[in-house]
Amino acid sequence: MRRSHAAQLMYEAATRLSGTLDSQQIYLGLRELAAPAIPCDGMVVSSFDAEASTVRCVYLWVNGQHLDPATLPVLPIDLSSGGGMQTEVIRTGKGRLYADVRDRVRRGGRYFDVSRDGRVRDLAPPDSRPAVARCALMVPIKLEGKVVGIVQMMSDTPGAYGPEHLSILESLVAPMAVALQNAELYARANREIA
Repeated sequence: MRRSHAAQLMYEAATRLSGTLDSQQIYLGLRELAAPAIPCDGMVVSSFDAEASTVRCVYLWVNGQHLDPATLPVLPIDLSSGGGMQTEVIRTGKGRLYADVRDRVRRGGRYFDVSRDGRVRDLAPPDSRPAVARCALMVPIKLEGKVVGIVQMMSDTPGAYGPEHLSILESLVAPMAVALQNAELYARANREIA
């Protein structure tokens, strides 16, 4: 992706996402900004709690439907030896393109599929059907240099993503992180006033 295009995307994201202090609207805005450039059958935003070593879904969108984030279980993250995709992104602090999700799931970690009707399927059992998602992009959400979450976009089409898609998502997630921080500071100030 050209530098000028990346800068333009970051500007558009900063302008759009900073206009709200509601985290759900920020996630929705990210999805809408990404939609013209990144094929997407699913988007998950998860928060990472470093103290508890867990990730929790805070936004879940699958096949055109916004679903309850509590649909997905809270997952433990073992940064010392865990091998899941989210663990890799948190450990390295770098975005990743997973060109073959089915192959990656077979290598270990905890993975779940979400059907169109919102049912969750654990992919851990050896006799489990393969994941519906065929490729994924995962980008860390960073504040003050620390990973506080992950944005995941998935496509059910094999080979849908290339390095340019990862670059686009990275350009959008950086201003989203700032918007989320502003929303949290605003909410904290209101709690203190109350």
